[in-house]
Amino acid sequence: MESPDLETAVRETLIGGFSGKGAHTDAGRMLDGLDWKLAGVVPSGVPYSILQSANHIVFWNGYTLAHLAGQKPKPPEHAADGWPGPVAPGAEAGAGAVDGSLMPS
Repeated sequence: MESPDLETAVRETLIGGFSGKGAHTDAGRMLDGLDWKLAGVVPSGVPYSILQSANHIVFWNGYTLAHLAGQKPKPPEHAADGWPGPVAPGAEAGAGAVDGSLMPS
């Protein structure tokens, strides 16, 4: 078993990686500057839109962060449940659908 100091260092490094610390980019900012209309396009030969892929990353980052925080998140019942959200943002959401607010706080 790892020593508590090493476990703490690894946990803090992983959490920092999700939030943009060190050499990492903040995953919550991954769509900054993207035209919100493009976020809903499903490219030819690709099964998901950019928005769906981003929501998938956000979902699993949140799940992992909960584990690292000592919580016991319930795994999704079906694989499709790990792909939350719409294919495209609705017109009412506009640019707010792809701003820097993707990561859970």
